[in-house]
Amino acid sequence: MALRNTEREWGSLAKWLHWLIAVLMLAAITCGLWADQLDPDAPGDPELWRLLIMGLHKPLGFSALVLIVLRVAWALTNIRPTLPVSMTGKEVWLSKAAHFVLYLLMLVVPVSGWFMSQYADSSIDYFGLFEIGNLVRPAKEKVGSLHFVHVNLGLFTLALVVFHIAAALFHEFVRKDGVLSAMLPGGGSKSG
Repeated sequence: MALRNTEREWGSLAKWLHWLIAVLMLAAITCGLWADQLDPDAPGDPELWRLLIMGLHKPLGFSALVLIVLRVAWALTNIRPTLPVSMTGKEVWLSKAAHFVLYLLMLVVPVSGWFMSQYADSSIDYFGLFEIGNLVRPAKEKVGSLHFVHVNLGLFTLALVVFHIAAALFHEFVRKDGVLSAMLPGGGSKSG
């Protein structure tokens, strides 16, 4: 399989970036939701659990951000495979709009989280390997609005990901046009 995309199929790098980012994003979102749901009055030490979970959330999100930047750069320097001819004009427009918004959110959500941490004077411990220090001065008054943006856009991203998955499954099992299998590692080209 070729590294770069062609008009008929996704290249191996685009496929691997797609799936790595998906796993990292879903893991980061899961950790974030889990940490936000911890009951501060629960027995034991919920704050310790929150710190441990956020200790995973932050480097997972940062890793996703790095790969998303790579994916955007790769997408801008590669062609996109053509969409199936069975798609209507409205479906093509919706697909392109949803992908654009998803890419935008995949950048904005982790960046807002990163700056929220920085303004809270909280560096990112990258799985004990190294620390990602702060680039800005602490400003606690900015943390609340960034938290609002990060959480709400994160939830909207999750909803869009569910829509994306549903659309891929629709294409694979109803339309049978190979859109999903074309993005699977080792998968072949879709029928056009």
